[in-house]
Amino acid sequence: MLSLRFPSTTARVLTLLALFNGAAFAAVSCSGSSGETPPGGTAGSGGTAQGGQGGIGGQGGQGGQGGQGGQGGQGGQGGQGGTGGVGGQGGTGGIGGTGGGEAGAGGMSTSTSSSSSSSSSSSSSSSSSSGAGGSEVPDGGELPDVLPDFTDAELAPVTSIDGIPNPLPGVYMDLGPANLNAKFRSLIAFPMRDKAVLEETIANIYNPGHPMFRDYMTADEWMAQHAPPEIDLHLVKIWLESEGFTVPFVATNRLLIEFQGTVARFNEVFQTTLHVFERENPQQGNPPIDVYGTLEPLKVPTWVAQRIGGVITADLAASTTPLTPEGGGIVVQPQTVPTNRQSPAKIAKAYGVDQLYGMGYRGQGMKLGVTVGAMFRYKDLQSFWQSFGIIRDDPVVTYTMEPPSTRYIETTLDVEWAGALAPGATLMVYAGHDARNTSMVYTFNEAIARNEVSVITDSFAHREDSEPAPVRIQYHDSAMQAAALGITVVAATGDSAQIDTPSASPYVTGVGGTRLFWNANGTLAYETNWYASGCGDSLTFLQPTWQAPYVTNVEINAPPRRATSDLAVHASQYAGYYVFYLGQWEPGYGGTSFSSPVFGGLMAVVNHYRAANNLPQAGWLNSILYTNAAVKASFRDITQTDPDGTTPPNKLPKAGWDYPTGWGAPNAMGLALTLP
Repeated sequence: MLSLRFPSTTARVLTLLALFNGAAFAAVSCSGSSGETPPGGTAGSGGTAQGGQGGIGGQGGQGGQGGQGGQGGQGGQGGQGGTGGVGGQGGTGGIGGTGGGEAGAGGMSTSTSSSSSSSSSSSSSSSSSSGAGGSEVPDGGELPDVLPDFTDAELAPVTSIDGIPNPLPGVYMDLGPANLNAKFRSLIAFPMRDKAVLEETIANIYNPGHPMFRDYMTADEWMAQHAPPEIDLHLVKIWLESEGFTVPFVATNRLLIEFQGTVARFNEVFQTTLHVFERENPQQGNPPIDVYGTLEPLKVPTWVAQRIGGVITADLAASTTPLTPEGGGIVVQPQTVPTNRQSPAKIAKAYGVDQLYGMGYRGQGMKLGVTVGAMFRYKDLQSFWQSFGIIRDDPVVTYTMEPPSTRYIETTLDVEWAGALAPGATLMVYAGHDARNTSMVYTFNEAIARNEVSVITDSFAHREDSEPAPVRIQYHDSAMQAAALGITVVAATGDSAQIDTPSASPYVTGVGGTRLFWNANGTLAYETNWYASGCGDSLTFLQPTWQAPYVTNVEINAPPRRATSDLAVHASQYAGYYVFYLGQWEPGYGGTSFSSPVFGGLMAVVNHYRAANNLPQAGWLNSILYTNAAVKASFRDITQTDPDGTTPPNKLPKAGWDYPTGWGAPNAMGLALTLP
């Protein structure tokens, strides 16, 4: 697991404060007193007066008869539309105005109000229209070639949400200002529309008693109802290009765009100074990596702040060095597997996948997604699979951004083990350029947005307390779309006995770690927790209703929080997994980096069973996992403690749900028979 072992520290209120009860995240980004609220427009007979604009933190005025409510200030609340008018747009992090009532002469009855997610902080208003100063162009309509004439107020710079790190002891060490001629790459996030409506839709889709049960949305339906307005991305793209940046990548679901340029332009446009920070390498055993950070928040024009969820990453430019040729050949070396090592056959036996294999279910017809940074050697994959008697096709690889220039052992093991557990499934590998946030956040989102697979596994993650809140929230928003589309998203919970992202999201199934003990005759003796299994209480997300009856938080409980793990699979390095990397066998490895692809492969096989029995793919697991007694009973409860290492005393395994193992070890046959 790519987990950072650092102490929890608050670095910047703007980016690390987790807001509760649906409060908008940007509401704390302003300093000073609230702006004065100008009065609403005066209504005349058939008039179209428009309410005034709220100041910073203020509330827009109320529109007159047939008019438009004023626009909320930064962090403020949009004004209320007059009769027949249109509610004003909330400021960045604000609340959309309440729409007008019945249509007046020439008016339009519209509500632009929205409510924040009950389980996460909302990064900005989810108004469905562009703010003042921009044409309201419907998706698919003709887009302007130039920016409209914005008012001085709309052009005024304001502090914006950002996910760019500050110095953080043990995590980010400031090495000083970045070279002005150096290049960068960054992501801008855009808020989805009607997030609260989407949450309600997802709840209905996974409620066995609801008429919408397992009636998954199509990608087109999601785009029409919840994607950010096309005009907003278009205007921001024009602005970025006018400032000298390039915009090479736009996410399929419009939640993200990547822009690139020089550090000098970034500093000037965003009124900040990029610094080089040294960060521990997520590829354990490798030297530290450099990322960009700042000592102060960014500023953008008001009209930009009203349309974006923030600049959420800033990384060094992608390498232009091409991958070296693989060379060599496929090495088939059947392994003699001792009791303290894990082969695909042993893991399949431990978790009931072999029973489905025996019935002919091996994942055929399923597409299993693996999100990775960098690349692997195809010959390593085939050497691994064929050495264990697995005959399967190479994966289909999609480069989500710039082509990778290197290969990682993490990427290799993820693909080897996902493919080993679901030998009949088509492996769809979504590869970012590297393991930095710009690559991994975009790749995770893109794998979901393309809607090509039934299961996605992700083992590239970081401790939640080491990532700014906008990064965590972006993973969560992407996972929400996956749930709506019926995609199962599973992620490693980490190797530090603390909570990681993206598994902290309630819409991601967090796969923790256990330790298998085998008898000499090949039968399973028993299973304990793994002492380093990532688990804990989320800094970001509130406790979902489906988790409330079973979880008593031990780290943060005011208010109650989302907790991980949800389930667990073998992760112990003391009885490690085989890996074939760069032409040779590696010593036994451990970590929840293995647990997630193993469970992802398991679910692809379960989906094969479901398809053969005319059942839809399983989709989001968490709510049913916690509320369906038969599903919970199919898990092997883990109650024994790992004899090695040190399990935190407040996170010991116990009967029922517990932190390190969730509901315990899955049984593929049991899930196939019990999932509704």
